[in-house]
Amino acid sequence: MEVNLEPLLLAKDRPLFVGEDGDLLTRSGFNTSWQRLMKNSIADQVITVAERFAMHGLKHRGVTDTKGDKKLASGHRTDAMVHVYNHELAHVEPADDN
Repeated sequence: MEVNLEPLLLAKDRPLFVGEDGDLLTRSGFNTSWQRLMKNSIADQVITVAERFAMHGLKHRGVTDTKGDKKLASGHRTDAMVHVYNHELAHVEPADDN
């Protein structure tokens, strides 16, 4: 028996966020859902008002937390753009007490 390993849909054709009907979520629908998520997260004390963040902040977090090739992982073509999103602090060895 042959096994078909081809995906039913390519990743580019699979929406990440969908509505209750399974269709692509509209920008307005997504924004409403995101604001509701933030409001409920604050109400449930998952985050504080000061910790509230926008969806775009996840891009910064993703680039910063990437341990491998940040340019490749983020899809940026230049080091300058990676630098905009990368907020990783350089590791510095402590000075000797001598």
